[in-house]
Amino acid sequence: MSYIYLEQTQPGGDPVARSIRAMRHLPKIGVPRYIRGYTYRDAAGIVREAVVVRGSRGSIRFVGFSWGSDCEGSSGLDSLLSALGIATIASTIAAPGKHWRITSDILPLGR
Repeated sequence: MSYIYLEQTQPGGDPVARSIRAMRHLPKIGVPRYIRGYTYRDAAGIVREAVVVRGSRGSIRFVGFSWGSDCEGSSGLDSLLSALGIATIASTIAAPGKHWRITSDILPLGR
């Protein structure tokens, strides 16, 4: 069975802060295989952004992280990328609202 961690949004909470705290679960998913950023509509119909890190033993979904702009969500994604050993800046990954993927060929495997 794979490990799956879904960071849940809660009314009135700070999703970026919760996702940053959730990074402590990264070792549980094993060696990172890919990171994917995508958009989705929540129950209220609002377009949100999320990031999934898939590893050899499971995955983690982070909400509140964003890209393509200079904001709190981008700095949260920068923290995640840094924790995974990727030297890039979230605002340069893709345009706001565009999907993206970083694969194992550029991930520092075996961290």
